[in-house]
Amino acid sequence: MAPGFVLCAHPGEVFSAERVLVRGSASSLTVEAEALRDYVAEHDVPAESLRLRAITRMSNLLLGGLFEVFTMVRPGPTAMEIQAGMVELVAAFVGELLDEAPPRSRPSADSRAAERIRDCLHEDPSVTIDLTTLAKQAGMSRFRVLRVFKRRFGLPPHTYQLQLRLGLAQKSLRDGVNPARVAAEYGFVDQSHLTRHFKRLLGVTPAQYARVSAQSGPNEPLSVPDPAVWNMDMP
Repeated sequence: MAPGFVLCAHPGEVFSAERVLVRGSASSLTVEAEALRDYVAEHDVPAESLRLRAITRMSNLLLGGLFEVFTMVRPGPTAMEIQAGMVELVAAFVGELLDEAPPRSRPSADSRAAERIRDCLHEDPSVTIDLTTLAKQAGMSRFRVLRVFKRRFGLPPHTYQLQLRLGLAQKSLRDGVNPARVAAEYGFVDQSHLTRHFKRLLGVTPAQYARVSAQSGPNEPLSVPDPAVWNMDMP
């Protein structure tokens, strides 16, 4: 990602991006769903119509509002200042990022099936689910599971599950959990299995990543890329 690049994603969703090959840092901002609904409701937008546009160009207004909130979410600014920044950001967000839902629209059967498959993958990331099991739970063929899931989320289920596990592994390592325990908790065969995929993802081992995390202060970005997940060529 180039300097100044902004990526927005729904909480908990796996997303993919190009692998970072140079050193750099990034900041992340997570807005609780309930808080976002409260701010958006002030613009008379019903919760059921909260749909993000698939593709949009970041305007200077939206970019400025986002960076203003980033600078405020640190020790110093008052609650009123932070709330004012959020109000301005959400105003730009509503005007530029929300997609107008067609009246009385209903999700397609394929979309609902893809959501059910994703829920199965999120239910317990430590459990390895094969394609046949997913097909039975979704009530469709294995071929259709692959087709509808990739169409909805851009990744096949096995890649999605691996990237979900790696994102959770990063969080646990930042929290100080031992790499061997992280590997066991998130369904990797052993620590070396975790290390192989982790190093492929970030270019460092889990132990190195954990050390960098421990050395960084609460307001300091990590000196290694820290996305939730990245798109990789899987074996």
